[in-house]
Amino acid sequence: MQFYPEDAEVPRRLEADGFVLRPLRETDVDLDYEALMDSRETLRVWDQSDWPSDDFTREENLEDLAQHEREHGECRAFTFTVVDPAESECLGCVYLYPLDAILRNMGADEEALGAIADSEAYATFWVRRSRLADGLDERVLAALVDWFEREWRFTRVVFGSNSEDAHQLDLLAAAGFRRLWEFPIPGRETRYVLLGR
Repeated sequence: MQFYPEDAEVPRRLEADGFVLRPLRETDVDLDYEALMDSRETLRVWDQSDWPSDDFTREENLEDLAQHEREHGECRAFTFTVVDPAESECLGCVYLYPLDAILRNMGADEEALGAIADSEAYATFWVRRSRLADGLDERVLAALVDWFEREWRFTRVVFGSNSEDAHQLDLLAAAGFRRLWEFPIPGRETRYVLLGR
């Protein structure tokens, strides 16, 4: 399946209410690493893993960023950093992956996979723990929904979360998203949750 139309330009930047989205680069390693480590407890719930571990290093983060930048350049996946307008602080991250690949990885059956069309995306995002209180995640979600509708050429964008992240699930529900699929997370009692409009 085709992830993003070959004849379509990939949007490069979004300036919104108090933040900017732009492609994540290796050169963002220090800002990104500081945000990750500052929000690691929140990210472990969001990711349903032990990432980032307490001993996660800057060098390991650099490897992750290099992979994200490479995939973005090859249009296999898109990763955007969320930064303040001066681009001096990382506020979070946005990830876009092919929906069919995500469903396969989660163990979807052939019926679910057969319902996926070309250029459907799976989106997930996080913001710094310290910025949840001022509603940054709500503003990021609203900006993403508008941006995807106005500038992107995806057929549909489905957002992902998990059953333990009640805050993000409530945020998505308040924005009009409903549960489309749920899949067990191996080795855990929680479930992946995919939501759409």
